[in-house]
Amino acid sequence: MLADRNAMAAIAPPFSPSAPPPAARWLRRLALALPFAGLLLTGLFIWRAEAAHAALRDTTIAQASDRAQQLAAAKALQIEGLLSAADLALRQFRDQVLQGNPAEVEAAVRRVAEVLPDGAIVHFGLADARGRLVYPPAASQGGVAPDLSGRTDFRAHAASVEDRLVVQPVLMTPRGGQWVLPLSRPLRRDGRFDGIVLLALSPAFLADALARQQVSTQDAITLIHADASYIARNAALDKVLGRSAPTSWPLLRPDAPSQGRARDTSVIDGRSRIYAWYRLDRLPLFIAVGFDEANVLAPALAQQRRARLRMATLAP
Repeated sequence: MLADRNAMAAIAPPFSPSAPPPAARWLRRLALALPFAGLLLTGLFIWRAEAAHAALRDTTIAQASDRAQQLAAAKALQIEGLLSAADLALRQFRDQVLQGNPAEVEAAVRRVAEVLPDGAIVHFGLADARGRLVYPPAASQGGVAPDLSGRTDFRAHAASVEDRLVVQPVLMTPRGGQWVLPLSRPLRRDGRFDGIVLLALSPAFLADALARQQVSTQDAITLIHADASYIARNAALDKVLGRSAPTSWPLLRPDAPSQGRARDTSVIDGRSRIYAWYRLDRLPLFIAVGFDEANVLAPALAQQRRARLRMATLAP
């Protein structure tokens, strides 16, 4: 019996009081793993939160692009309406010129001036078949009748048999130094070209129309000629007249669609904007609406900052 006990004692491993039991070892490993698991879960949460913020940013930009596109279409219709009214006035002026009654010509000019806002029309004009400006009379032009024969609109009307409205880029009047947007139609007697009639619109009048219903003072709504020259802008008009938009703009490319969207930085004030454009029907003009990107994204970025502060507070 004693021998059996000795034999069993010899077989059993020696007991070491310093070795922890298996349960303690498992608990220690778990304690070591918990911080890593917490870091992993925190990282996963941060990744998902940042992905959600990126999705919110993309959605916000897409919604702003939709609004810009809608506003561009609305502004295009507004400008088309204003130019149609100006064209109607121009044709009425032409009708009186063809009748040859100077008193009726002056009466037609006064009627138009009474209907449109003050300063909308700078002047009416009439050039003969050689391009000499015969109305207003030379006396009102400083005694010398300007020669319009070299202008693009005059040459276009002289070379065509169509009765169409031509919209020139803005130009500065030789006397007075005032920026104007020239509209013109041909004058024909018995089917023969006999000159052109002109109506000079004020770019400031068009700029006032563009400035209505703007969302933010940092937004830009611009009327641009197909040759890339600026015609009017809702703000900083004096900074754009006589300048041209970058030809790299998508709307100015030869294959550009009649409407579209882009994100770009303005060459006028250096602000990044979300743009949409719309081309006017039958006229070489574009409306470009640009929503200030910082203003558009401000709510989404504020939400992102609040979420990051919460995560920094709860992070281990």
